[in-house]
Amino acid sequence: MSSYLSFYLVPKKSKTIFPEGEETKVELNQTPLSILTYCRSSDVYRRYYDTLGPAYCGNKDAYTELTYEDTQKVIREFKQEDLQPAEERLKVLYKILKEGGYNSDIIDDITSAETELSDLKNSLEELNSISSLIYEIYNYSDFEKVLINID
Repeated sequence: MSSYLSFYLVPKKSKTIFPEGEETKVELNQTPLSILTYCRSSDVYRRYYDTLGPAYCGNKDAYTELTYEDTQKVIREFKQEDLQPAEERLKVLYKILKEGGYNSDIIDDITSAETELSDLKNSLEELNSISSLIYEIYNYSDFEKVLINID
């Protein structure tokens, strides 16, 4: 069964516009608007799920509000629990290769570790992009909040 982490924007309740030079307050629809979705196999899904435990929506509307601070917490935990151990593992493998000489198994392990580290760095870039987007939304947009959920 597929599962997805979804991000939604909620517009502010109202917006002031100036048609024909006159100030007018317009009420906005506050229905959450979907902006991003990640599948269960992605690092983004896994880290948000593990760190924040977003609401499961199933057959109902259930959301967890996401703040910029939440996105920073996700990044910190990703670095601590995923990226740093992968970097340390690669260092150890290089040390084993340096001290023990050429070994095809070690070379395979190094290649695998380098690929994993590259994938993790790409995931970190994605997490940073999400964090930047959330910061921009809260500070410079007509959206009131950002919500997430798992379905």
